[in-house]
Amino acid sequence: MSNRLTSGIFLVSLATLALELLLTRVWSVLTFYHFAFVAVSLAMFGLTVGAILVYRLPGYFARRSTEFYLSASALLFSVSLIFSFMTELCVPFVASKSIVGLYLAGFLFCVASLPFCFSGICIALAFTCFSAHIGKLYAADLAGAAVGCLFFALALSVSDGPTAIFLTAGIAALAAYLFAEGAETTSLRKWALILAVSAGAFAYANAVLAHGQKPLISFLWSRGQRSERPVYEKWNPFSRVTVMGDLAEASDPHGWGLSTTYKPEKKIKQLWLELDSFSQTPITEFSGDFKDLDFLKYDVTNFVYHLKQAPRVFIVGFGGGRDLLSALSFGARSVTAADINPDIIGTVNGRFGDFSGHLDRDKRVKFAAEDARSFITRYREPLDIIQISVIDTGVASGSGALALTENSLYTVEAWTTFLKRLAPDGIISCTRWYSSKGPGEIERLVAVARAALLRLGVKDPRRHIVVVSANDSDGNENAKPATAVLVSPQPLSDAVLDAVSENADRFKFEVLLSPRKAATKVLDAVVSGTANGGRAVGTFVNLEPPTDDSPFFFYMLRPLDLLLHPDETPATSGSYLKAEFILAQLLIVVATLTGLCIFVPLWSGGDRQMLKSGWSYLLYFCAIGFGFIFVEISQMQRLIIFLGHPTYSVTVVLFTLLLASGIGSYLTQKVPDSRLEKSMTISLAILLVLMALYWLVTPAVLERCQFSEGLIRVSCAAGILFPLGVLMGMAFPLGFRLAGRRFERLKPWFWGVNGAASTCGSVLSVAVAIGAGLSAAYTLGFACYLVALATLLWSGKAGRLPSQTCLQNSPNGS
Repeated sequence: MSNRLTSGIFLVSLATLALELLLTRVWSVLTFYHFAFVAVSLAMFGLTVGAILVYRLPGYFARRSTEFYLSASALLFSVSLIFSFMTELCVPFVASKSIVGLYLAGFLFCVASLPFCFSGICIALAFTCFSAHIGKLYAADLAGAAVGCLFFALALSVSDGPTAIFLTAGIAALAAYLFAEGAETTSLRKWALILAVSAGAFAYANAVLAHGQKPLISFLWSRGQRSERPVYEKWNPFSRVTVMGDLAEASDPHGWGLSTTYKPEKKIKQLWLELDSFSQTPITEFSGDFKDLDFLKYDVTNFVYHLKQAPRVFIVGFGGGRDLLSALSFGARSVTAADINPDIIGTVNGRFGDFSGHLDRDKRVKFAAEDARSFITRYREPLDIIQISVIDTGVASGSGALALTENSLYTVEAWTTFLKRLAPDGIISCTRWYSSKGPGEIERLVAVARAALLRLGVKDPRRHIVVVSANDSDGNENAKPATAVLVSPQPLSDAVLDAVSENADRFKFEVLLSPRKAATKVLDAVVSGTANGGRAVGTFVNLEPPTDDSPFFFYMLRPLDLLLHPDETPATSGSYLKAEFILAQLLIVVATLTGLCIFVPLWSGGDRQMLKSGWSYLLYFCAIGFGFIFVEISQMQRLIIFLGHPTYSVTVVLFTLLLASGIGSYLTQKVPDSRLEKSMTISLAILLVLMALYWLVTPAVLERCQFSEGLIRVSCAAGILFPLGVLMGMAFPLGFRLAGRRFERLKPWFWGVNGAASTCGSVLSVAVAIGAGLSAAYTLGFACYLVALATLLWSGKAGRLPSQTCLQNSPNGS
């Protein structure tokens, strides 16, 4: 086996993983954030379909040399990649329950999965026809995927989405060129070279033009609506930052919860900063005169500043700079603004610095381009105010897994940390939406605050909490006014409570909750601790406080209640409820397709006897497929806070596990056939022991290193994951060699089964994490590897069937 084969597999795998991650970014802009997650499942499904085609069409793939079909499939991977991307840009996505809407969604999903089908054919052919070298090939596959993670992050850091897509197509074409060296025709090699050079040249030209804000390819549609051309556009691995608006146009001031008493005296200029065409925040023109920002005093978001003088402020989410302007206009003596997205800070202070007033030049201001919770964990100065204003985390789901849609700002552990960083009389001010129609975000925030105070030893949390609403409904019962939840580590004094009442009356705000009163029985029950998660107040909305193990604040219906009581919609989380329904539907669809991919090919191909004899291998490959994805997803979420960013967590976890698994796979090359079963048993047993130790020991290790520099934290995370990855990487190649000896003809099917399990596991792991917590997802991963070990002990009972050469008459069989 030549180096060109392993190099080609490396490049195909690199392009496959990069495309999978890029699709989550592209679909976050084109569709809705929860459909970006669907792209991951469809990618895995496409790979599985490719493997099944290799199994079902052995005669077709035996007509010419294996190298020819490897090159052809890699070339089609490159061509279909460009075709599918351009099609996705041209077809508007409309979220609709109609037949036309479902057809459109299905069409786009099929188009998106097409490149992965050709990638799956390429990898399945290589694994099947060169199975004697499966350890080396699987190592190249995993190493390529690991580098694909780095390529994704680097490409979007220096260019835009379309540029990265075409670069990926060029890489796939380069793989086709390498494969074609051993083919019997030179035409494939020529076309592969032409496509690789053309894709690279186009990517370079588009990158240069995009840097000047004139890209060759732009997005015509976003969420089914015609997309306007932005004033400014910047991509990074976790968002697409755009600025919309007219620099010359003035309008009335915008506020999340402006008092009805405010009467605008003059218009101001504002631009709108958008993330993935989903989340908007205003960039307000600031000339240096705070008199122009008088309207900020009337916003309920800034109500806390009427209670504190010259405060030391920490702002969670810099956004367009509105909260920072508010703090400065109220005379803050120091302000630290943390934002998880460095391009937001750079856009506001850099490209639009003259417009926004160059807030970075104020000596009172400091910026931190980091996850706010991770940063404040290491922050040592006492604070008077921590401000969290309408921080939505839906955009974060573009990282590729719905389990990552929360950044753990709204958990008991997070608020415990926030309260510890406050001065004794400091205040957390968190603004969300309130509805009088039923419980939702505000009630759950109060539950979080109460649980955090109890952890700090507070006996009566009610004396520490105030809730103030903008009350801008004007009689509209469907209105969702901005509402501020104020929490202090020490009991609120009578003077503070008097100030709350006076300012609420002054601005015509409504005090929904204070130590003196509660506007609703639900709020009263939640703050008193008698709500019983919502059951005691007659609602199915989950009012239990989220924790780091289950940080899904916005998902307020338990899985069982979602099925039994779908009409019990949380009043302020409709879009997240839609995501829950989509997840449930997707789980059913994926589980069905997974079953079809596993059993129909065998049943229709007359291999029922093989299925009956090889059930243990079926279970084995399903178990390791599920186990790997369960461990991967749970650890991505778990390490977000420690590493400081969802993208860092995704990159570090994926890169480490894939690279380590590649090394583990490579090491299996040295295992002789006579010791396969013994080596598999030992490696799986050691893996189970390490997984148990990992779960018990790592919390203390992470806590010890959480105050270290970023490079040390990355090294720590990679170091504790690496041993697991090495052992998990041994499971597939060893099992593939053992199963292939007994069921030669089923080798591509075994690869497809493993992929199908990963497809289903990618959805199931998210459902488990939301319903039972991340620890449950990890425990299921442990259980899956335990099942793999158990089935391995039974595999010797399966009878050996007559072996067949790879794909019948292929001249390049193993």
